[in-house]
Amino acid sequence: MNLAKVYQDSDSILNALEYGIKFAVKYYSAIGGFVDYNAANTFIDIVEKNTQILASNEVYENVYEKLVNAPLKSRYTKLRKKNGYKK
Repeated sequence: MNLAKVYQDSDSILNALEYGIKFAVKYYSAIGGFVDYNAANTFIDIVEKNTQILASNEVYENVYEKLVNAPLKSRYTKLRKKNGYKK
């Protein structure tokens, strides 16, 4: 969890899943940002496949502003709305 505060690369984003969904939700709700577009896109790809992560308001509130561009932010928001998780 100590590494959650540093900017995340794709490997770090994927590695969090190895410890289970509950850990990943806690980890993603604490990350400090993404090193590049690929890392942010990897996160969105993971969220798209995992409803527990997608449903987490804590993850959304922490990560949304840290996504590197408007298309990724839009994609994340649309995924949440489509699945009924948007506040």
